[in-house]
Amino acid sequence: MNKNYRLRVGVCLAALGVAGFATSAEAKTQRHGHKRTAAALHNHDAGEISELKAQLNALQTRLDAQEAAQRITADQASAATASAQATQAKVAQVSTQLASNSAAVSGQIKSAINANAASSSGTTVSGLLFLNASNLVLRSVDGAGVQNTNAPSGTGVDIKRAYLAVDHKFNKTFSANLTTDFNASGAYSKNVALSGANVYIKFAYLQAKFGDPLTVRLGAAALPWIGYVDSITGTRYIEQSITDRLKLGSTADYGVHVFGTIGNSKGLSLSYAASAINGGGFKNPTRTNSVDLEGRVSVAYHGLNAGVGGYTGKLAGDVQAVATPIRTSSRVDALLAYKGSIAKHAFTIGGEYFWTKNNNFLSALTIAQPETFSDGYSGFASVNVTPKILLFGRYDWSRPNALAVRAANSPYSHESFYNLGASYAATKGVDIALVYKHDRLSSANPGVSAANLTTQDAILAPGPVVGGVAGKASYNEIGVFTQVRF
Repeated sequence: MNKNYRLRVGVCLAALGVAGFATSAEAKTQRHGHKRTAAALHNHDAGEISELKAQLNALQTRLDAQEAAQRITADQASAATASAQATQAKVAQVSTQLASNSAAVSGQIKSAINANAASSSGTTVSGLLFLNASNLVLRSVDGAGVQNTNAPSGTGVDIKRAYLAVDHKFNKTFSANLTTDFNASGAYSKNVALSGANVYIKFAYLQAKFGDPLTVRLGAAALPWIGYVDSITGTRYIEQSITDRLKLGSTADYGVHVFGTIGNSKGLSLSYAASAINGGGFKNPTRTNSVDLEGRVSVAYHGLNAGVGGYTGKLAGDVQAVATPIRTSSRVDALLAYKGSIAKHAFTIGGEYFWTKNNNFLSALTIAQPETFSDGYSGFASVNVTPKILLFGRYDWSRPNALAVRAANSPYSHESFYNLGASYAATKGVDIALVYKHDRLSSANPGVSAANLTTQDAILAPGPVVGGVAGKASYNEIGVFTQVRF
């Protein structure tokens, strides 16, 4: 029996007692015949009843207050219970979420560790092939206008280049590369005394990368300029860039190579490259008395690319066995190009300029020989008419080799070259292009050896001088050129 119930019983008994007391008092008055009047008795009993009622009301108020307090306590207890249950449910939900997140984070960490391990070490093998099937006609014209068709004219399949590369990463910083370069000699070689196939070491270096701003290579590695131009044009397998095509520079050499890129969040990046090298190119690892230098600085900003470069040195001519002093060769390069899109069609347009002095590459001039210079420019453009089809064209103009002091009746040599075509991305790693090429050497200076005037590794030899008139030469080729990357 609870406290409220006992209080209610007490109130009821008190009420019954008041009523009984009133009845008993009235009966006593009648029985004993007291002389108090009924009105006086009534007044006395009414006062006692009022006092008892007041007490009863006080008890009732107290009882109501206690009930209200108990109801509040019960509601609070119920709310506390509901809150505790909700808290427990939330704790369980959070615990489940934490467990799920922990598993996910653990998986991400494991994936990152595995990816980092994969990227920080391991060996990869890759290859690159430049193949073509074409018809080629090489003609020479002497000073009297007599025309001859010369070797290697004809139809055939050529392997212009075949690279096989092995890359190994020791960790995030150190790696190594070995790349062999195969090319068929004779038909497409400046040195026609060679024949068959030749394999060279194109790249062989140890690399230390200290982030994007600084990478150092020791050994045979890419030089700063020609590879930069090829990365902009994207058509190296169709034709070499102008300084490479005219053999006024090399793609790689033995030495110490430093390069890097610094960029910001607004899309502006600055790149640099510098090489201290032997000077003979990757096919001629000659030890020399002096060190040649080649460098480049370039910027890129939202598709706009601009670069300048230079070269100075003896081109591997300053060797211990040579007593005659060798002239210093120098070259200046510049490029400006833009890569963008119009109506979702990607395009590239740009131009390259070079100037060089005393640059009979791989055969530096001695002081006894006259100084020479070469200069020229190349304009190129391409557009993706579809995601897989690229239309392209290029025009070169140059003076391949001219005397610095122009003699009377001895005009400079002028060489003009162009190509145009369309390529198709057959599948990932395979590009196939239909190309037409034309090259012409005119007003050749008879005082300059024709052996130094080269185009795509074939000797563009003008005919002999007749009656004081220099010969000319022309070159035409049409065919299918392919690039295979694997």
